Amino acid sequence: MKLMNQPDLKQLIFFMAMAVSLTLWLTTGKGTAEASLFESPAAAPSPAPTTSVPVAQPQQITPQIIATATTKPTPRPTKRPTTEPPANKGRSNLIFDQAEFIDTIALVGSWIWLCCGICLFLLVPLMMLLLQIRGHSQLKSKQQRQV
Repeated sequence: MKLMNQPDLKQLIFFMAMAVSLTLWLTTGKGTAEASLFESPAAAPSPAPTTSVPVAQPQQITPQIIATATTKPTPRPTKRPTTEPPANKGRSNLIFDQAEFIDTIALVGSWIWLCCGICLFLLVPLMMLLLQIRGHSQLKSKQQRQV
């Protein structure tokens, strides 16, 4: 059994050789001036800073600084008056995030669409097989009735 005739096989070999040679040419970097097609060019080194940053001298710690740091007044809790939230007149406290709701509906719809597509993809060959088996059984039963 001959799958390809001779000119098609020669063309296939020619195109495969061209594809391999083009790939090798591009990956070795001979097709570009500096870097290969699949490599990023090397980053230029950044110059080091030439100015020096002045360093602050630490302050002398005196007993006055320590005394002011430790004697801060502590805040005392205050009692706030409690108020009842306003009553909703006919409205519920449930708030919908509209964008999230639409996103959820789209996600559910896409899953349903995917499941239906998979079921259809699996049921078509199964139905063809069942119809072929039924057709053969009906054909055998007709032949047995005729005899």
